Amino acid sequence: MIFFLIAALFFNLFFFTSSSFASAYSVYENIEWLNLLHYKKRYSKYESEVDGKDFFFSNEGKTDSLKELQATIENFKRDKYLACKFPARFKWLKAMGIIKFPFLDKSEKSDSNNWCIKYFDFLERMHTESVSVVFSSYYINNPASTFGHTFLRLNKNKNNQTSHQATKADELLDYAINFGADITTSNPIIYALGGLSGYFKGTFSAIPYFYKVREYNDYESRDLISYELNLSAKEIERLLDHIWELGHTYFDYYFLSENCSYHILTLLEAAKPDLKLTENLPFYVIPSDTIKALFLNAGLVKNITFRPSIHTRFNNSLKILSKDEKKILQKILKNNNPDLIDEINLINTSKVKILDSALDYFDFKYFKKLLKGDNETLKLKIPYLLKRGSIPIASSSIQLPETDEQIQYKLPNKGHGSRRVSVAIAKTGSGMDYSKYYLQFEYKNALHDILDKVDGYPKNVSLNIGIIDFRLGYDQTHKYDGKFYLNKLQLFEILTLNPLNEMMLFSSKNSFWYPSWGGSFGYKKVGNYYSLIGFDGSIGLSVNLFNENILLYGLLNFDLAFDCSESKNFMPGVGPVLATKIDLNKEMIIKISYQEMKYFKNGSALNIYDSSFQLRWNTTKNFSLALEINSINSKERSFPMFGLDKLKSAEYILRYLYYF
Repeated sequence: MIFFLIAALFFNLFFFTSSSFASAYSVYENIEWLNLLHYKKRYSKYESEVDGKDFFFSNEGKTDSLKELQATIENFKRDKYLACKFPARFKWLKAMGIIKFPFLDKSEKSDSNNWCIKYFDFLERMHTESVSVVFSSYYINNPASTFGHTFLRLNKNKNNQTSHQATKADELLDYAINFGADITTSNPIIYALGGLSGYFKGTFSAIPYFYKVREYNDYESRDLISYELNLSAKEIERLLDHIWELGHTYFDYYFLSENCSYHILTLLEAAKPDLKLTENLPFYVIPSDTIKALFLNAGLVKNITFRPSIHTRFNNSLKILSKDEKKILQKILKNNNPDLIDEINLINTSKVKILDSALDYFDFKYFKKLLKGDNETLKLKIPYLLKRGSIPIASSSIQLPETDEQIQYKLPNKGHGSRRVSVAIAKTGSGMDYSKYYLQFEYKNALHDILDKVDGYPKNVSLNIGIIDFRLGYDQTHKYDGKFYLNKLQLFEILTLNPLNEMMLFSSKNSFWYPSWGGSFGYKKVGNYYSLIGFDGSIGLSVNLFNENILLYGLLNFDLAFDCSESKNFMPGVGPVLATKIDLNKEMIIKISYQEMKYFKNGSALNIYDSSFQLRWNTTKNFSLALEINSINSKERSFPMFGLDKLKSAEYILRYLYYF
């Protein structure tokens, strides 16, 4: 009798183990399993992008999906409460018929099992009706957010309203799911190198959405654009379960690849396996590109909402004021006395517009102080609040929101491709001692310059990463001369123009302004004489004219470079840059610039002059044509666009640009 019992025991154990392994072997390369464990194919085998060891049951789970699946099955059957730690995994195995017993009911949680208590509490707090991907607009002043940021918003059910029907105030009750690096240093060099090498841990966190609104919308003046996704209730359930699973592990964080935006997409692929979000991304991942990836999956995005920053709200409130109303606003702010508005014969609707603009001004200029409860700042604002409260007219009936057209051009999915390649034909003028043709090529990894089509990108900002520009020379008979000319090889180029408006300089006490600035690092050709490698920076002012169709700016440029063409000497330089950008319409843009640089080398000063005329025709979203006329006699002042003799000695470039 004992013999038969032992035999039966061994048979059941063998059968149970064999059937589990057989089931695992049949599904270990299933896309749903691979997505839940974040396996990606590296050369010929799969490897998980999760780096926390506690995410895996098998010691070889990071690199072996089969062994991890087998270990997962064994552990779930050994301890049913592990389902509360990895609910998405358990439910998938249950749906595949590999695990037979049901998932734990909420009533089964007990004080003896901490994972189940926390898991069900997490679901209650999230209470998610729908899910949105939120794009926080570009923030050039912070290197980590220069290209924008994305995160998830878990939209709660607000009395059976859809996300589209919910008000801006209702949104504050939602939760944000953020993936970010756990920064452990304040040293900028370690910060940069650590971010590029995966030194920092990247983790998921769930925080109330109003914290994100305060951080991005208010503190950093960044617009928030929400893309509500078309997910089923089952897919939302799996998403929440997987967020919970990832909440207690980490990834190595890479600024260029495995960053905030990339892992938001992998999270969505785990929830909805038929999505193709990451497979066509380049090796570096830009938030705007991940938004575009959403639209490559038909029907995924079902609604878009826009939440303007305090900067945007302030600018909009100025735009609806008449010229006389702006003067009144300047007067009451200059004197810090809202009662002055009663001394002028105005209808109440005009008073409301002026006072609302004044309050937006205070929120924009003094947000940090107001957030900290600074008494002096509060004393300045309270009289305006009291005066505004005395007029019983709702602001919403006066200050209209941005039009659909104004919002559309800010949507990153409307923008051109982040990478750009261009091919050009260049010719030196006949007035030179020689006349030569060039075939010129340029490539840049990212992102945008001020002459590109502005839709989906920050206006008046150039942000270019990884640029190479070279040309091949041809003689007058159009025969290749066998020479290669490198014009530019740069790690980055940045130009941020912050135009002043009429509210920024009217009073020494209330004035505020943001400088325009720029910088670049790498190799560049200066005129026809010098090849420099190093860093240059610039700072100055810019101003908009004629309804923002003309932009004027002046910068003081500093160049810290080495001359790599001759003696390899240090060759610093300094000089002014003057330029204007003219928007003829949305497609055609003109830029005229002039620069003087004084370089110092071996105790002597060298003057370099550069002037140019550029016409850009952005024919479609991803195609452009450009005409450029540049001075090349750079040792004396030269304006090629003025005078026939100057035009004869200029360089002409016809360029074709493609964005992808």
